[in-house]
Amino acid sequence: LLQEAALPSRYIKEHLDHFLVLRAGSVVRGCGGLEIYADSCLLRSLVVDPLYRRSGWGAALLRELIASARRLGVGEIIALTSTAVPFLQDFSFVEIERASICDAVGNSWQFEEASCACATSMRLAL
Repeated sequence: LLQEAALPSRYIKEHLDHFLVLRAGSVVRGCGGLEIYADSCLLRSLVVDPLYRRSGWGAALLRELIASARRLGVGEIIALTSTAVPFLQDFSFVEIERASICDAVGNSWQFEEASCACATSMRLAL
């Protein structure tokens, strides 16, 4: 599912405790996760199978990830996206300059990925 959406699968095992997976039977139909960095976290790998988009599954995943970040006491969620700006704005994420991202998140592996170089940076204050 991540490959089909051109999303990186790198380092998922290291952050699996903060991932959610949606299944229809035994088939994965959606997922999303958080990488925790001190008082911030990075939203990553949020995807829903194209057959199930517009079903509310992506919104349900994101709502639960936001609730999880709040339970963990995280102060903000950072997202890098090339395709989900309007979707994230519906959840009060705002576009930000990369320079304003805290070092803990800004120095993470995702910011080294060539595919993320032109992605829009967004932030949700919690």
